[in-house]
Amino acid sequence: MAVANQPAALKVVGSNGQISLGKQYAGRYVLAEESEPGVWIVRTATVIPDNERWLHEGAAGFFFAAERPVGIVRPVFNGAE
Repeated sequence: MAVANQPAALKVVGSNGQISLGKQYAGRYVLAEESEPGVWIVRTATVIPDNERWLHEGAAGFFFAAERPVGIVRPVFNGAE
C-alpha cells in the first residue's frame, strides 16, 4: 500500500459526527474501518453494480470485453439487465 507524502492533519469531528477529507474527495465513496477503538482506516473505493460484477470475476469478463467493441451491451442474464 502506497503511503501519501502528506503530513498528518488534525481534524475535529463535528457535532453531527462528520469530518471533512477535502474537496478532492467530494462525491467519492470511501470505506471507513475501525481497526481498534479510536483507530480508523479510511480508503477510497469504487462501487460495482451487482449486474456488472461478473465482468470483474475471473477470465469471463476479460474475454467478453476483449471480443466486443465499446458500446455493446451485455445480454440479459438471470432476468437482470
